[in-house]
Amino acid sequence: MIFDNPIIREDMEDIYSSNIPFDKLRGASVLVTGAYGMLASYLVYFLAYLNLYKGFDIRIIANGRSKAKSEKRFSG
Repeated sequence: MIFDNPIIREDMEDIYSSNIPFDKLRGASVLVTGAYGMLASYLVYFLAYLNLYKGFDIRIIANGRSKAKSEKRFSG
């Protein structure tokens, strides 16, 4: 799982601890286009982090050019 990586986990915790009102995302649906790209994939990881560790219940819709690559990157 991606969050087993201590660098990524620390990044997610640092982003969450910033002064941004993430609570507005609770229960929201979020569409991320180009999700296989570097920045967009990190956004998907962060949204998944919010769901898994903070209970945000965000519906993540990740769109990319290659379904197979996207499934490989985001499964697990």
